Amino acid sequence: MSGSLTAYQIGRLSEDPVAKTAGGTNLVEMRLVSSQGKGDKEKTQWVKAAFFGKQADLVKDLKKGDMSAVQGPLHARAWSTKSGETRCDLELTVNSFTFIGGKTTDKTAGGEGAPF
Repeated sequence: MSGSLTAYQIGRLSEDPVAKTAGGTNLVEMRLVSSQGKGDKEKTQWVKAAFFGKQADLVKDLKKGDMSAVQGPLHARAWSTKSGETRCDLELTVNSFTFIGGKTTDKTAGGEGAPF
């Protein structure tokens, strides 16, 4: 049996979204950052989120600092730096999302069953 890990991430954009075209489909990539805990026990998590098609059109105008909630399958991708160090990125392909705050509000997309 195969499956994928579905994740929900709420966080702020760490930078402005990057719009691209992949195989004729609109694509927007952004990084969300969230923190848990306080002081010395604070942990920060970074997740790369990819939006495709109509969703990409809706999020391309978001700005650094805007807050969003996203949901979709989560994948870990390992890669090597120029110095040979192994790093790992968390990447989420967005199925549904909600804008929570910042400069953009009151927009929701994701179709039926949007969890937010």
